Amino acid sequence: MLTWKRNQNGFFLSGSSYTASLVLEPNPVLSIGFDGKDLFAVPLISCLDTVDAKETFSGFHLRELNDGEAAAVVLDGDSSIWTRHTAFWTFEADRISFRHEVLGNHNPGRCWFFSTGAPTTYSPGDSMGYSMNLRVNTPWYRSFAPNLANVVAFGTAQSSFVGYSASEQQSNRGQGLSHDSVFSPPPLCYSFFDGETNGLIGIGTEPDGYRFNGLEFTGCQKDGAGLYVNYLGYTENRSLFRAPEALICFGYSSYDCLKQYVTWLDAKGFSTFRSSPNPDWHREPVFCGWAEQTSTQRISGVSASSLCTQENYEKWISVLEERGIPVGTIVIDDKWQKSYGTMEIDHEKWPDMPGFVSAQHAKGRHVLLWIPALHPEGVPESLCVRDENRRCLFGDCGTPGYDRFLENGVRRLILETDIDGFKEDWLFHSVSVPNLNGYGALHGIELIRGFQKTVYNTLHKCKPDGLLETQTPNPLFRDCSDVLRLNDIFFATRNVPEMMRDRARIARLAGWNLLDCDNASSTTLEQWFRYAQLQVKLGTPSLYFLNETESFHEQIPDSMIAYLRSLWEQYREEQGLSLN
Repeated sequence: MLTWKRNQNGFFLSGSSYTASLVLEPNPVLSIGFDGKDLFAVPLISCLDTVDAKETFSGFHLRELNDGEAAAVVLDGDSSIWTRHTAFWTFEADRISFRHEVLGNHNPGRCWFFSTGAPTTYSPGDSMGYSMNLRVNTPWYRSFAPNLANVVAFGTAQSSFVGYSASEQQSNRGQGLSHDSVFSPPPLCYSFFDGETNGLIGIGTEPDGYRFNGLEFTGCQKDGAGLYVNYLGYTENRSLFRAPEALICFGYSSYDCLKQYVTWLDAKGFSTFRSSPNPDWHREPVFCGWAEQTSTQRISGVSASSLCTQENYEKWISVLEERGIPVGTIVIDDKWQKSYGTMEIDHEKWPDMPGFVSAQHAKGRHVLLWIPALHPEGVPESLCVRDENRRCLFGDCGTPGYDRFLENGVRRLILETDIDGFKEDWLFHSVSVPNLNGYGALHGIELIRGFQKTVYNTLHKCKPDGLLETQTPNPLFRDCSDVLRLNDIFFATRNVPEMMRDRARIARLAGWNLLDCDNASSTTLEQWFRYAQLQVKLGTPSLYFLNETESFHEQIPDSMIAYLRSLWEQYREEQGLSLN
């Protein structure tokens, strides 16, 4: 039983792992502690703006303050926009959750959590001041969005974004690689920490409701900080709008908090679950030709994508066979297509892709094709989202025309070539501005999920044991992903194994058991070889290099190749995979 107790300042409640103190005057604020430390102070109600208007409050009314197995607080705010704005708080033994809903005939814009706006360096900005913003009392926080700069911890003054594509303020930050996540979208949460003491804040909503690009943290400025998602006015609301729910949980590591967050998402119905089991071949060692394309580019002086040819891939596979490297899956990378957006084979580069695939099948291998998401190249203009200059931005996923176009392309390609699946990449097409005419049915995270679901469902109808490999370790995407790829490695990385362990741990906690370890663009020969030895323990081993590294072009000695071969043979034996 959780019980609110009155004290001289207001009310106090103690859960099994946290404390909560509530004051109502002059503004309603909740202070939250864990492990003897004050972690957060947050307003009881947050703003929900429209594209055209910033919400403010002129008064507050405590409606409920209830004890119980799950204690509750309900607060109404007198809103400048909405007919009614209500905040709902739930206090369970080991976690706190918050949601708010509004009544009114407006489409939502920025939806805030634990704040009323965005403070700036020297002023409250568009917020209602320090007592109505998020106060973070830890010096550090981390997201679960690995980046090419391999920056894990951020000071709380730094802004951040977790989601799909770029933040609306990304271009103004100058943060560069530290915000360029290789997971898209990652889990939508941040873990704020002081030593081992962690307090996580994350959000979730029902599938089909993630119609925003991601979760934004403004960083702690003069009058506190803000967290928000932005609907940009594209989500229709004619009466009652329920915002996503927010969770606050606690632990002694960021991973422990992430596990709690994912458990909460699953319990609330804010995630999805796998519908197709993984056959054995999904664990087969991978060869992807991308790094051979980029290495050959240095010598040939032509673009790497132009080197994605049948002749080159047959040559590289011959090298694999000569060296006895037991590869089970071949990934044909960028650019086998005639146009990026059409699923049509470039027959000048690939005169006989069906014959290539058939030859690999005869040797017990499977073949995946690299595909970019929502690319407009070659797609009819009428099936694209366009800007004010009628420039095609990306496929208008969620509309019958584009979805049918995509489904037909995937089906035709599978039936024509007998390929076994796809490696999805280039998840950077989205809108970060309002009032774009003709923007279709899906927005934000649901846009890329719509693309991925169409590819996944079509693939599995044609080939029940097919494989769609993605970089979307958000629990919402479990129903449209077979294998999670750990993604690219930046040239400057000098601790590749440690970095990839972190990525793998995030992916597994988010619900992916099968991981493609990936391997581009590895750095030094020493780092490449360290990671090659780790891969067989971390997930499915993956090879991109045959002769030299991609960055410093160091030659790979025969002894390393021989050791790699023995590791892969042992891996296949342990996995119960038959050797070729």
